[in-house]
Amino acid sequence: MTLNKITAALSGGVLLLAGASAQAAFVEFTDSIATTTTDWGPTALTVSQFDSSLGTLSQVELFFDTSVGGQASAESLNTGPATVTLNIFADISLDLNNLSVADVILTDVGDSSMQNLASFDGTIDFGGTSGVGPISLFGTDSGSRSTMNAADLALFTGLGTISFDAVANGASSGSGAGNLITQFATDAGADLRVRYTFDAVTPPTVVPEPTSLLLMGLGLLGMLGLGRKKLKS
Repeated sequence: MTLNKITAALSGGVLLLAGASAQAAFVEFTDSIATTTTDWGPTALTVSQFDSSLGTLSQVELFFDTSVGGQASAESLNTGPATVTLNIFADISLDLNNLSVADVILTDVGDSSMQNLASFDGTIDFGGTSGVGPISLFGTDSGSRSTMNAADLALFTGLGTISFDAVANGASSGSGAGNLITQFATDAGADLRVRYTFDAVTPPTVVPEPTSLLLMGLGLLGMLGLGRKKLKS
C-alpha cells in the first residue's frame, strides 16, 4: 500500500491577501491496494484526516477506482462447433462507515471475449481446434461520493487518519457450449482518492499605525540632523 500521498496543494499557490479573507482551496490524499488474487478483503484504505489549521472544511469527495485482470482458457467438449464467451468479473466495494451519502461504493468490473470453437478434437489441452487460452482480459470501473454533511465533515477532521474497508469478490464464468471446461485466474486492485475542499483563511497584512509612522519619521529626521552636524564640524 502507498499511504497518504498529498497529490494537490492549496489551489492558487501562496495566498497573499490584505485583511482577513477566505479563498476556496483543496488538498488530496490517496491510498491503494495493489492487484491481488481474488477474492480478498476486507482490506483497509487509509488516508489522512483534514487538518483544521488549514481552514474550514466545507466538502469531502471520495473517488474509488477499481480494476480486474486475468487470464481465461476454455475447451469445448461438444460434438459440434460452439461460440464460447469467457467472462472475468469482480464486485469491488468500499465501506463508507455509514456516511450520510451512502453505506458503500460498489463497482462492477469485468471484461469478456467470444471464441468460435470447433467440435471436440479429442484432447483436453485448451488448444487445438476445440480449445483456447490463455486469453488476457482486463476491465476497470469507478465510483464516487460527495458530502457536505456536518457530521461527515467532523468525521474527516483531525490530525490522525481515517480508514475504509474494501472487498473484492470474483465471479468469472464461461458459456456457449453445453459441454465446456474453463479455467480462470483473476486479480483485482483498488485506489482511493479523498479530496478536502476548504475555505483557507489568510492572515491579515500588518499595517503600521499612524503613531508608529510618526515615530519612524521623527527618528529618520533625527538621524539626518546628526549627519549634518558631523559634516559641519
